Parts: sequence; C-alpha cells; structure tokens
Amino acid sequence: MLHLQDTDHQKHHTGIDSDITKKSIEYDDKLLGTIIEGIEAAERNAGGDPEKGIHHFDILIFSDHACMNIKENILPNDLLKERGISFESAWFQTVNGACFLHISDTISKEDRAKLDAFIEEFLAMPGVKRKLTDEEMKESGAIGAGFTMGFTPYPGTTFGAMKKGQHGYTPDNDNYKIFYLEIGPGLIGDDIERVRELSTPDCRVISVKAGGTLSGDY
Repeated sequence: MLHLQDTDHQKHHTGIDSDITKKSIEYDDKLLGTIIEGIEAAERNAGGDPEKGIHHFDILIFSDHACMNIKENILPNDLLKERGISFESAWFQTVNGACFLHISDTISKEDRAKLDAFIEEFLAMPGVKRKLTDEEMKESGAIGAGFTMGFTPYPGTTFGAMKKGQHGYTPDNDNYKIFYLEIGPGLIGDDIERVRELSTPDCRVISVKAGGTLSGDY
C-alpha cells in the first residue's frame, strides 16, 4: 500500500479549492502515472507484453476520506467546562465532522441535570446539525468504545481543531464523497458497500476478494 499524503496535508491547511491543493492533485496524478509506467517497464524487462502488463495487476486507488472547507470550529469540552460539568462526569471525543459524548457511570445527579440541559442547548447552537442515529453510533464503533451519543455539525463547521479543511462528516452531506478507481481483473466485487462506508466518521477496512470487475463512480 502506498499513501500519498501531500494532498491530504494541503486540503487541511489551505482548503479543498486552493491553488496549492490543485497542484498537489496534479502531482499525485503524475506519481500514479509513474507507478503504472513502472509496472509496464517491469513487464517489458521480464519479456512480456507491456501493453498487457497492467492487466496482470489489481490496482485500487481511493481517498481514505472526503473533505470540506471550514469557516468556524466548536470546542465541546470547553463548553462543558463553562457549564460547570467536570471531566470526571462527562467529556467529548472530537473527530472534526463528529463528536462523541462519554458519560460516566458515577455522574452525580447535579451534573446529570446540568448535562441534560447542556445537550438541549448544544443541539440548538448554530453550526450543530443533529444527533447521530443509533445506527450511525453503532457503525462508527462509538457504542463499543463506551460513548453514549454523538453529534455532527453543518458543513463549514468542525468540532475540535480549526483548520481550513476537515473530514469525519456523515455521508448525507452534499458533495461529500470519496474518490474510487479500480484497474485490474478482480477487486471488491460484491463488497462495493464497504467502499462507500469510507465516508462515514469511522474508516473501516475494505474487504477485498478475487473475482469480478467493477466500473462506475462512487
């Protein structure tokens, strides 16, 4: 596996539409061309047909997540502190396009009442879109990690660190899609749904199996 990191870095620090991000994408395209040319050269050096060499390999190219331009950020743990709720009672794990709330089993009645009031206020805040559904919580792995509930912001807002581009949003947002391209005799097949799930807050491992071909945009 080869991870080309520069485009990810540039989108975070300069935004998804910046000139430097576009140049980075062009550079990655050239690198991919070099890789494919290297495969063809290896086939030629081995005495095979370079025009058919690429078809002896399975190449899967994808973005590990999508990205959105950011204008403002929300710091949920700072808000808890302002409400007088101790971190021993509750705290957030922020992942940019989502945040997950952990509530202690030993939370006091006083802090629980403060927390319930805070959650109502939090959902009404500008930039906070909605609670994550039970299915989204389970699929993201948050339930298994001990979190009680999760939230997702509107596009343009992030939970946690402020950067010009961030990810981790739910896939129901417009234009929040991963890039996917397959070259080769047999990848993915019936597991295409596993590829689509890469745009959810939790990036899971793709199931790859031999046999079948795939075409189309996802």
